[in-house]
Amino acid sequence: KKIPKPLIKVDNKPILYWILRWLNYSDIKNIILCVAYKRRCFLDFVKNTKINLNICFSKHSVNDTNSIAIKKALKRFKLEDENVLVINGDTIANINIKKFYQFHKKHNPLISMGITSLLTNAGVVETCDNRIKSFREKPIIKTVKINTGYYIFNQKVIKLLDDKKFEHSLFPNLVREKNLYAYEHNELWYTFDTYNDLIGFENLKTKWNDFTKILN
Repeated sequence: KKIPKPLIKVDNKPILYWILRWLNYSDIKNIILCVAYKRRCFLDFVKNTKINLNICFSKHSVNDTNSIAIKKALKRFKLEDENVLVINGDTIANINIKKFYQFHKKHNPLISMGITSLLTNAGVVETCDNRIKSFREKPIIKTVKINTGYYIFNQKVIKLLDDKKFEHSLFPNLVREKNLYAYEHNELWYTFDTYNDLIGFENLKTKWNDFTKILN
């Protein structure tokens, strides 16, 4: 509660720092940060962080959903680009943004969503007649895909954003309209929802080391 989640430190740097470093590496220079809770912390972070990016702030209420926050940002800045990259602030990934964008342009949906295989935080048990046949401790389940929190939005979607979280309203509607596409990413991806996630992140040492080597 002392600081917003995107400013929690991973490997001695805030989550947001690593996100911005990856965007800079991917040649994305213009960033809009949607801020509400303890927004002053974000202002101070950007002021004191040396990353060659053009960062603007879009303020919204702590009670606003992500749909409202995105709508306010898009209306406020009136971006010229037809498509915008939207990222959750508590997630680190080395998604190839150039390939992600090419995928989006090829299929031309209103939204493309980055997906990845499920990394469980518990042991998975398979049984037969009450006997355990197999046990796997915190495996990656390749048959189950989950949302990475990385998206490309066509700005036409602004007309469809309502007051509900887009996971609860916009996405189901686009699924019915066959206008939501999935770009699969199977390298580094991790989201930080709880303190236990910080502990679990230690299991990704190899992928994390590869990620930081690229940035350095």
